[in-house]
Amino acid sequence: MQGKADEARRITLVNYHRARIDAIATAWTADTGKSGGKIPESLVARGDKKSPHAIIAAPAAITKMVIEAPILGAITRDAEELGRVTDEAAWRKIAALHADDAVLDLRSQALIRRQSANLFDTLGAPAATDAQLASLIRNFQRSIALDSVRNEYVLHTRLHAWLIADPSRDDVNALNEKVYAELFLTPRSDPWLGLLSPDVYTGLEGGGVTRSKW
Repeated sequence: MQGKADEARRITLVNYHRARIDAIATAWTADTGKSGGKIPESLVARGDKKSPHAIIAAPAAITKMVIEAPILGAITRDAEELGRVTDEAAWRKIAALHADDAVLDLRSQALIRRQSANLFDTLGAPAATDAQLASLIRNFQRSIALDSVRNEYVLHTRLHAWLIADPSRDDVNALNEKVYAELFLTPRSDPWLGLLSPDVYTGLEGGGVTRSKW
């Protein structure tokens, strides 16, 4: 009985994560269409032409335990393909569709204004005007919208794929390590958490890094 219950729970979770991938793919398809982008044929199912279904990666519903590695590979490949076909300009257009979701409340805007009031003076420029501070806030909100759509359409797809079929899914610590190392690209083994690379020129002596003598 316990074995059957565990399998039923597993199937329920798999179907949930697959449904989330489908929902994310459908939303990305809709946003890409609204923003004037082109959806590659390789990412669109050919079944119902009236309601194209994006990103074919695995069966829509899994009713029995199946070989999981091919599913994980397929979903991950399609998530990566989605990221490749959506260039920077396309991401910005999609983000603009969700600009209202990134608007900060008045208290948050007031905090930014307070913290940034002396920024221009520090840089040797005249004191910031209301218009300049408002522009700074708008730019920040655009960045929030851009990060949000990328996270939803690319990172969340990969995470749901891992929760379907990756061997680490049942070990919280192992999954956490994988997320930081492979999704956020900030592995614990790197003391700089991916923020410093010898392959990237910064224009600063020693990459701007100094070591304490203590």
